[in-house]
Amino acid sequence: MLPVLCFGIIVPLALIVAVLGIWKNPSRWRLFFPMLVYVLFVGAYCYIPGTNSNVDLVRYFPEIELYGEMSLSEAFSYADDVLYARDFLFWLCGHLHATHLVPAITTAAVYGVAGYISCDSAERCDAKCYIGGILLFQLMMLPYISIINNIRNVSGFSLIILAAYLDIVKQKKTIWVWLCYLCGATMHLSCFVLLVFRILSRLSKKLFEAVLLLPLVFSSLIYLLYDYSSAIAFGGAIGNSIQTVIRKLYKYLTNTNTTYAIKAQTSQIFILNRVTMMFGVILALILIYYGIRNRKKLFGEDLRFHAFLGMIASMTLASNVFAVPNYWRFAAAFYVAAGCLFVPLMKHRRQLTFPIRLTLDASLLLGPLGLFVQYWQARTYGYGQWAIRIVLTDYLTIAYDIIKGIITWG
Repeated sequence: MLPVLCFGIIVPLALIVAVLGIWKNPSRWRLFFPMLVYVLFVGAYCYIPGTNSNVDLVRYFPEIELYGEMSLSEAFSYADDVLYARDFLFWLCGHLHATHLVPAITTAAVYGVAGYISCDSAERCDAKCYIGGILLFQLMMLPYISIINNIRNVSGFSLIILAAYLDIVKQKKTIWVWLCYLCGATMHLSCFVLLVFRILSRLSKKLFEAVLLLPLVFSSLIYLLYDYSSAIAFGGAIGNSIQTVIRKLYKYLTNTNTTYAIKAQTSQIFILNRVTMMFGVILALILIYYGIRNRKKLFGEDLRFHAFLGMIASMTLASNVFAVPNYWRFAAAFYVAAGCLFVPLMKHRRQLTFPIRLTLDASLLLGPLGLFVQYWQARTYGYGQWAIRIVLTDYLTIAYDIIKGIITWG
């Protein structure tokens, strides 16, 4: 009864019960983990960007309100692209007059998918004792405030990763799995990259070495695609979307002199974050390559999902060519699914060779460094007022806002 009361009423108490429950009784993660996601959902709902903040969320709030003045057909055609999941989410929350519901939903999706994959992997490996540790590691490596501000990209990645996990590992081909693929792909244009990786994962052993070469040829590939982007003649929203992706990549590649690009290349905390994420995915690629090539019994039937995960890690490295820190989005996508990699390795640690054990330990020790970067980048934010808003908010408050939005729909 206590978990139910905590889930519904007192957010700080819900957090305490969720953490203690997961840590002391990880086998009951299905009871306690949703409470943790609920707390993260409320935290995102109560988050207000800084006055002078230049983040996506500041731009999206008035855009969501604009969607609230449109019909659904107008919303789908507003941006002349194929991002219908974004259009529907913005349209729905705009009509409900609940703009803060958007970051709450997308943030809960990211951490919900990350935790589900980790907990389910631990259960499948009969290693539930690692659930608390791996969830803590993911919270350290997935920057909470950045994910709240990001809205579309990482949440879209997470939906595709969830679909791939259910599809490949759980062998589920239901309509919900295909809906996750569709919603993820139509949330952000860069999510199409993960769909390509999902297709290529079918040839995991044959193509994995080739994918590792992606960081070496990525910049040349962007220049090549840009030179021929005007020749793409698919027409309509699909053609426009493909051209937009190519031109954005070219813009990111050549963006070296703006204020943000210069800050990203000179700021010590930006450099530390870049080094942390790049080092993390390099170590992960070593572990994935070891598992795919030498220890099939380590990953078992999950081999293709690990190849998919390796492609995301490789794309993170490839994104290092950009002066602006776009790499973190793919790094976040990697850590969303990282539990499926680390849990079996942790369970069979004693059977690993010494260099691989050292690589695994170094990967996990990056967690405190990731947490420090999170704190330092957002250290000036008004956490006291945010905490007060969280304490005064519960599911009844949010439900009231939604019901009021339904009554005043329009």
